[in-house]
Amino acid sequence: MGNKIKYMCMAVMAASMLTSCNGQGPAEEPVKLQGTIDKAVADYPAASEYDATLLQGINGFAYDMAQRLAVDGENYFFSPYSLCQALSVLDNAAGGETKRQIEDLLHISDLMEWNMQMGLYGLGKESQEEELTCANSLWIDKQCELSEDIYEKYLPTVEEYYFVQSYQADFKKNPEQTKEQINRWISENTGGMIKSFNDQVDQDTVLSLINAVYFYGEWSYPFEANDTAPQTFHGTKEESTVSMMHQGGIWLSYYEKDGLCGLSLPYGEGSIVMNIVMPKQEEQGAPESESQKTEDRQEVSAVELFWRGNNEDRNAFLTSLMAADTVRIQRLRMPKFQADYMVDELIGLLEGMGLVNAFDSVKAEFPGIGNVYVSNAAHKAKLEVDELGSRAAAVTEFAVAGTAEDIEDDYVEFVVDRPFLFTIQDKQTGMILFMGQVNNLEGIE
Repeated sequence: MGNKIKYMCMAVMAASMLTSCNGQGPAEEPVKLQGTIDKAVADYPAASEYDATLLQGINGFAYDMAQRLAVDGENYFFSPYSLCQALSVLDNAAGGETKRQIEDLLHISDLMEWNMQMGLYGLGKESQEEELTCANSLWIDKQCELSEDIYEKYLPTVEEYYFVQSYQADFKKNPEQTKEQINRWISENTGGMIKSFNDQVDQDTVLSLINAVYFYGEWSYPFEANDTAPQTFHGTKEESTVSMMHQGGIWLSYYEKDGLCGLSLPYGEGSIVMNIVMPKQEEQGAPESESQKTEDRQEVSAVELFWRGNNEDRNAFLTSLMAADTVRIQRLRMPKFQADYMVDELIGLLEGMGLVNAFDSVKAEFPGIGNVYVSNAAHKAKLEVDELGSRAAAVTEFAVAGTAEDIEDDYVEFVVDRPFLFTIQDKQTGMILFMGQVNNLEGIE
């Protein structure tokens, strides 16, 4: 059996669990909307097997974004899958130069093929040890009249391929209740990991597009909590004492090439893995002099070797790692860690990656929705890694405003005690679900 990934189709909240913004009673449950084309007769082609579309597109986007987030040398963590889901839903409403920029950003050559591959991935299998859920929602202000195409063409398409749930919102007259509804929807679709994504909503918003991704995976080979002990992590800025997990005598996929080495840690039955990538060091884990440690920290400050090639080289390395023969890992040490990361200035990052017109009130073209533009964008991701496995969640939101009316040795030692890059990745498609880098860790008491 493979990973469990399903698009959640849920009511946002029960009326009994919310109060209205004036505190005088339960808030109304948001009204669901849907497209008007009959899906039974509409022509929606479907893919029957995976091709390289998602591997090349989502991973290409992941690498582009990661290199921009890594510029300041700090830790980062994000979900390219969540961002690409939201951008894909947006792309299906776009036209002209705006559409071209989105598709260049996502490396899309054929939007229908892209939709079909995304839809196919949403029909994955289940495993008790792995859970991956993806939810998409549109919140449309009831005071505004948008293009008729939104109901005739756009909503049916994104409902079919992205399982979008659409809700009637009240950004203008009841922003507090709308904020509570959206935050509750986000919490429910991220396993409670992200609770208060929005502090407030903009009353000028006519439509909000939100994607939520949640992942839970139990290690195929869990660590023993009793073996976790304080040890040193050699960060780029300083050394810190962290809780280091230990195990050994297990067989895992290991791969090395051009000065890089990687270890692939499977979750559950192995359809999703965490790949850890580090510069290869001789006799990893052996005692080092202070001068050697300083030199190493300078050399691996941004896992520089990983970025020396092109996207094809990076995909090839990760694909080879996941497909590599297993070797006996005599000693595995890696830190327990958490990540809570908000992508600052997401619009600026996306503009730097070539998506400009979507955020321009004059140049934006979204004929599938109306005369609108993207007025705000946000992305947040959280991660917990411990002895049992990993939990990760991410949310992406695009708020829309506009003029709408109202590996070879017998065994390996792999010691993760210095900066490392990691992905949580689907083995069948090769698609990166989450990606991050750890340069420094906070010490423990």
